[in-house]
Amino acid sequence: MNVLPDEERSDEDLERISSEEERVLARVQKHIATRAMRVPNVGMDYDAELIALRDQINEARLEDIPPLIEEMERLSEVAARRAMVSEGFVDPRSPYFGRLVLEEDERKREVLIGRSTYLDPKTGVRIVDWRDAPVSRLYYRYEEGDVYDEEFGGREVEGEVLTRRTLAIIEGQLRRIGAPQGTFVCRSDGTWVRAGESARRLRGGQGAAIILER
Repeated sequence: MNVLPDEERSDEDLERISSEEERVLARVQKHIATRAMRVPNVGMDYDAELIALRDQINEARLEDIPPLIEEMERLSEVAARRAMVSEGFVDPRSPYFGRLVLEEDERKREVLIGRSTYLDPKTGVRIVDWRDAPVSRLYYRYEEGDVYDEEFGGREVEGEVLTRRTLAIIEGQLRRIGAPQGTFVCRSDGTWVRAGESARRLRGGQGAAIILER
């Protein structure tokens, strides 16, 4: 069996992983932008309607209050359903910092770890808040290739972490990828290199600084 040199194998990992993560980021950003154009200021509209109904209730005659309350409850339920699809603001300049691909019962799913929750089952975009989403435990407890057994919502879930990567997305651009296969850095000209091949470590003073060669 022919064994490829380390550098040649490294190039294959670099190209595959950087291309894959760039495609994921482009898909997520396109979806966020499309949704923003399709339903602009949805939350603000519901808030305004509910405030208007509240003011009407304060001024209404006694016999007119029940239908106004029913309408307020209906609008609240609609707003809650919309919130299940989009539960938080996601900054398109830095929508997430981690990515998992999980396999459970022979089904694969992608989970993105960010600073707010944004779920859209139709498109498969799942960004979860690292602070309170139960599934984010997998990102911090397990490595790529690990098998896990966790309880989510009172249900035992077994699976495998197929992919686990740490990402730095700055001003909408993917700049750095951390993976078991290595750490990859995007230079200013858009090309990807391995961190070990692109950085010089300077020591002195209070610590160390890494300067990327351009």
